[in-house]
Amino acid sequence: MLVAANNYSIGCLTAYLPRDSFAVQKTMSRGATLVLDDTFDYYVATTRYGLHLNYPQTRIAAVIERDGAVFTVIRGGCRPAYP
Repeated sequence: MLVAANNYSIGCLTAYLPRDSFAVQKTMSRGATLVLDDTFDYYVATTRYGLHLNYPQTRIAAVIERDGAVFTVIRGGCRPAYP
């Protein structure tokens, strides 16, 4: 799977995602509009600086939160799964 990440989430993703299953590529930090490029499976963003608002027309696949505070938003998951 190919995952897009911004400056603030790329470090965590490359450290914790299994490298044999995921490739992480940096994308623009702010102001991405419309839909996530279909070459990516997911976009992972922190809520800091409103980066989770990038790609507003791409569905939200998951939200990571604690006690009602949202920390990370994962968008995408629209492409078919790999065999």
